[in-house]
Amino acid sequence: MRASEQFRIYTNSPIKYLVDFFIKNTLKDLPYKEIRKFVKEIKTGKTPPKKVFTYWDKAEYNWFRPEDIGRSIYLDNSSKRISSLAVEQNKATIYKKDTLLITGIGDLGRLGLLKKESSSNQQITGILFSDKVIPEFAYFYFLSMKNQFDEKSSKTTLPILNQKTLSSIKIKIPEIGLQREFNKFMNYCWACFENKKLPENFKFNLDPNLLQFAKKIFLIYYSKNNLESNSSSDKILLQKLRQSILQEAVQGKKFNKHTLGDLLEFTKNGFTGRPNDLGKGLIRLGIETVTQSRFISIHLEKAKYMEIPEEKRGNYHVKNNDLFVCRQNGNLNFVGKAAVYSGEDDKVIFSDSLIQLRPKINLVDSKFLAIFLNSSIAREQLDEFCSTTAGNFSINGTNLKKTVIPLPPLPEQKRIVEKVDVLMKLCDELEERINENKKSSEVLMSAVLKESFGN
Repeated sequence: MRASEQFRIYTNSPIKYLVDFFIKNTLKDLPYKEIRKFVKEIKTGKTPPKKVFTYWDKAEYNWFRPEDIGRSIYLDNSSKRISSLAVEQNKATIYKKDTLLITGIGDLGRLGLLKKESSSNQQITGILFSDKVIPEFAYFYFLSMKNQFDEKSSKTTLPILNQKTLSSIKIKIPEIGLQREFNKFMNYCWACFENKKLPENFKFNLDPNLLQFAKKIFLIYYSKNNLESNSSSDKILLQKLRQSILQEAVQGKKFNKHTLGDLLEFTKNGFTGRPNDLGKGLIRLGIETVTQSRFISIHLEKAKYMEIPEEKRGNYHVKNNDLFVCRQNGNLNFVGKAAVYSGEDDKVIFSDSLIQLRPKINLVDSKFLAIFLNSSIAREQLDEFCSTTAGNFSINGTNLKKTVIPLPPLPEQKRIVEKVDVLMKLCDELEERINENKKSSEVLMSAVLKESFGN
């Protein structure tokens, strides 16, 4: 797991909410003061010139980058290191032990405390606090401030949190004794979180409401995660169920076999223009309208718009029951996915990410073709037909038409389509229940926070 992902877990964990509770309740009567009033040193890192080999040939100082920060409270070893020569020639910034490093460009506000004298690149700022602030207390306090960092950052190409804006942020710093007791409590809760346990044995001289909130927020957090984990597992099982339905529908062994090309009037690639979200032009079917969950029908709600010259529109118009296949994607399993357009003729166009297939209606049902192309039987053939360029997979109409299909008589095709449609609607209902469980877990967490913070 990347450091940014791990830190995101911490900033959405009970640890963060405990700091919020402590600030809003225990410190409610304490005035806010600018960070600068508690700072002994504040510096931003540097990158020694990479062309000077002697700055990098000896691993004498840690040299931290953003990707090193966020996995734990303390920073011990960096992935890259520099020589003492870079430090001696003022080509690197040196921070003292107990400095709090903060990422200040891009993904702002990731934190780490230095266990020894170290350096960093220019994307990181270090704060060494005065003796009025215990370093670990600063870490916990700043953990809850990520949203505030984002708000304070300058909005250029990348969000930037510089020394000036960082120093102007206001915080509440209690007396040392309370900081020390809070640190003990937070270290205990951190250990509980890392070991996935509930905090139960409290022996801290702190607000009893904080201790009660800790029990509640941990319990709700674990319950929420379990619900969401179950939801994820259920969605995987549901996806397999959908695939099994398609598989059973088309694997009849006595059906006559045809190539896809024999069953089509034509295939055609779409228009290469760019979509827009401004409601201008014509409705445009794109790869986003052929979703993994829908399987059979075009997801018209996800369609965007595209402006296309009047003289070209007729070349890309769509008829009712036209079939569309995803032509290219970074995910191999998505290439070849198919869906059918159901709607008025000549009211929409389609993008170059799709191949348009117009079936011969006297031979084949469009939705039956979609069911087949989305089955694992077709998947084995489609994988062989796909090519790859720069990590992007694609299939062309010529190869697509080579796909071999076991084809039942037209009435049987329609019966299969009706049965699959009924079963897929049941799957849709199951998916709605799964999504409702996830929403319920989020509502539960919000309710606890609202009750505890009184807003």
